[in-house]
Amino acid sequence: MVDRPQLTAALLRARDGKAAGEALVDSLARVDGLLPSIWLERAGRLRCQAVRGYWQIRDGLPLSCGVIGRTFRTGEASIELDARDSPDYLGAGPDVVSELCLPIRVGDRVIGCLNVESATRAAPGLADELAWCVRVYADRLGQLGGPPTSSPAERLVVHAVRLAGLTDPREIERQVIAAACDVSGMESGLLLVRGVQEPGWQVQAHSGALGAALAADQDHGVWAVVEGFVEGGSSCYTIDPRDDAPHGSPALRAAGAKALVALPIGGPIPRGILVVADPAPRMPPTEEVELLELLAAQAASCLRTSDAVTELRQQASTDPLTGLGHRATFHEALADARAAGTAVAVLIADIDGFRAINDTKGHQTGDRVLREIAAALSAGLRRGDTLFRVGGDEFAALISVGRADEALEAGRRLRVAAAATGTVTVSIGIAIPRGGESDASVRSRADRALYAVKQSGRDGVEIDA
Repeated sequence: MVDRPQLTAALLRARDGKAAGEALVDSLARVDGLLPSIWLERAGRLRCQAVRGYWQIRDGLPLSCGVIGRTFRTGEASIELDARDSPDYLGAGPDVVSELCLPIRVGDRVIGCLNVESATRAAPGLADELAWCVRVYADRLGQLGGPPTSSPAERLVVHAVRLAGLTDPREIERQVIAAACDVSGMESGLLLVRGVQEPGWQVQAHSGALGAALAADQDHGVWAVVEGFVEGGSSCYTIDPRDDAPHGSPALRAAGAKALVALPIGGPIPRGILVVADPAPRMPPTEEVELLELLAAQAASCLRTSDAVTELRQQASTDPLTGLGHRATFHEALADARAAGTAVAVLIADIDGFRAINDTKGHQTGDRVLREIAAALSAGLRRGDTLFRVGGDEFAALISVGRADEALEAGRRLRVAAAATGTVTVSIGIAIPRGGESDASVRSRADRALYAVKQSGRDGVEIDA
């Protein structure tokens, strides 16, 4: 079994958590047939800290995965004498017979697991022996200040994984600032982006007291300073931690920043600027700044992907000719409005004589008419109403009304707006949803009202009450 005096002495010699883990697996590996490994939780995954006897391992285990994950989740020892019969067994070696996994606790918290696999059936008493090993290892970890802390690079990896799964630009921006503050150890962060509608920089997100102060810079003195810092695509950071350093920007000092890193997002003409700042004077090491540069590069990539996803979604949900929502988005919007209990009327508008326009004047003229009518009908809507193109020459609108007279008034307003183009007229049918009625039935009644208008001479409005 384990040489207890030897392990105790090795643990006492260990000066950090990493060395303590190596001491434990070294001691267990001396027992013939044992394959030991130590796993500690980090950012929702179990990471291998020390291992002996394997050619390869599965690392970064989700907490739902394997005997090790089960042990961590439950906080109870797992004794699998016939490991391959366990539904949770994950094979890492060809000759494993038994697997014993014990939770590692520091204080009242489970921080990881000791896992030991054996090429022979586990000997009686091995579980008790391993429980003793876990206790002395955990005691030594506690004396050393707890489990090993993550390095900035390891923390960046965790944030990078989170960023890779995001497509919402606001969430990406918030996560980038959180990651930059975590990796740098600085108190506050700020993200500036170039304005789309207005020139200059705009605050997109910020965190911490200094971030709020820098974001509130009414004169934009700080923004101009950091823009100059990253000109040409370079990073910039403080290198003199003295309070009286002569090269610090007065605007930054006035805001309370005594340490700062500014990084461009998106190349020599940056799309944005990422800033982390701290009220304490400090000099970030070059290696740390390089990690922040990697983060800024990933932020730029994630934001480009987000832009592409947004554009694709926009293209998928709109009619390319008129820019209006199409049939699918109309049905979705109707269902959402009714599910939310919003009072709406369904209005269907059809261009009178449109086929003849296409046949006699050509499709280019037809397309121009469609765009003109789309613009006219849109202009005739009130705030909160929505227009869609649901067919070749057919439009649908969701009108925020609750009574038949209001719906008829809205329809007449759209009829007048279309006639004002001087090109064509429209026929309009309206239906107000009844309690318990299906969306398809509402649409069918609006179509019936539209057909009635067509039958009576076109260029009119009817409602199916």
